[in-house]
Amino acid sequence: SAQAIAKKFALALGTLAWHMTSQTPIAQGHATECDAFLERALALRSGGDHAGAISLFKQRPGPCENDPRLEAELAMTEAWEGEYASSLARYEALLMRPLPDHQRKGVRHAYGRVLAWSGKWQKALTHYERMLAEDPHDREALRGRAFVFRAQGRHRSAREAYKHILDRWPDDEEALS
Repeated sequence: SAQAIAKKFALALGTLAWHMTSQTPIAQGHATECDAFLERALALRSGGDHAGAISLFKQRPGPCENDPRLEAELAMTEAWEGEYASSLARYEALLMRPLPDHQRKGVRHAYGRVLAWSGKWQKALTHYERMLAEDPHDREALRGRAFVFRAQGRHRSAREAYKHILDRWPDDEEALS
């Protein structure tokens, strides 16, 4: 089912924090406080306490209010809890902010996933196609497009998309599954 595929895709995603490194100026002098806060919230989430993580993310200290890593991880956690509207709104707000390219790319990947998980298949597909127009070798966007094809029951398109991934990355676990 599309829900089972989405769950598998969510587990493969893990955390966005690696896209959202401290290379971004958080709030001058507060990187350590924000990093520690992020670590606590992610520990709750990885322990399965998504509601606790969401609650903690929403209580972030003042110096961390504008940390895009925290906002992105809150959005992902909301998505895992099925709070798609809130998650999508957070990602859309993040995409309106000036972010370094590596962060913007991570947020765009996550936004596409949440569009797909929420059943907005055509919007997700259009989103991934736009990303691939900019970078035809974007592995995550290729995976996302293949996932959407598969979830839509477009089996031939999905097979072709996964084959394209495997031609470039023969050991890609997601494409092999």
